[in-house]
Amino acid sequence: MKPRHLLIINDQRLYCFQDSRRGTHLNEVFVNSSASRADFSVYLASRERLPVILIVDCLEEFRVERVPRLSGKNRNSFLARKARQVMIDSRVVFQSLRRLSKPKREEEVLFIGLPEENLFRWCLEAVSVSPQPLDAIYTMSQIHQHLHQRLADSGDEYSLLFTHNPDSGTRQTFFHDGKVLLSRLNKGGANPDRNFFNQIREEVYATRQYLNNLKLIPRNVALRVHTLTSGASDALIQEALDETDLVTATLHRAGTIEP
Repeated sequence: MKPRHLLIINDQRLYCFQDSRRGTHLNEVFVNSSASRADFSVYLASRERLPVILIVDCLEEFRVERVPRLSGKNRNSFLARKARQVMIDSRVVFQSLRRLSKPKREEEVLFIGLPEENLFRWCLEAVSVSPQPLDAIYTMSQIHQHLHQRLADSGDEYSLLFTHNPDSGTRQTFFHDGKVLLSRLNKGGANPDRNFFNQIREEVYATRQYLNNLKLIPRNVALRVHTLTSGASDALIQEALDETDLVTATLHRAGTIEP
């Protein structure tokens, strides 16, 4: 593994890891405060110059668009116009994901809407003026895509990956034939109890109804729900997602998934 800085951001905290051939190590944790902003800038300036990877798990607006491959002022003005067309938030940054060979001279661009006074915003601003080069920004829906490829059965035509993070909440990402169609983040669940697992059931069945309304899944087809668990909560999750004609559940023990 090549050395790099790995920053994982949610609404509450910024976790600063460093990847190396010896493994991944947590260096610092910052919260959303004025003091932390200054401390984070000092942290970046004091670290070895390495590529920065941002992984974002918060209530941001993200959209991936395919655009012509341009350069210089033409590219900046085109992306600004495109952002006004496709994004709700007027404050938008862009991150090129990849260049496409077919069709020729196109690229995929990640448009990111930034609410005011958001942890992700000031983290991104600090990185942009630091000596550390920004290499890539990943959303949790993209991380879920990787997890889904490792966890799901190849025969899962319609499936939902459900994960829980005490800092950010519960996230549901819906897949059709292995491709992400939508990803939703709901707050809550910092201290899971039986009410929380009942909430899981309500969220999953509400998502199932939402997919029906959008005609993203046939009404007579069961939605396969893949859930990451700690092991201790298996029985409660299984009870919450008791199999019906609408939903079937598969539990996976949380751990490390290799790239």
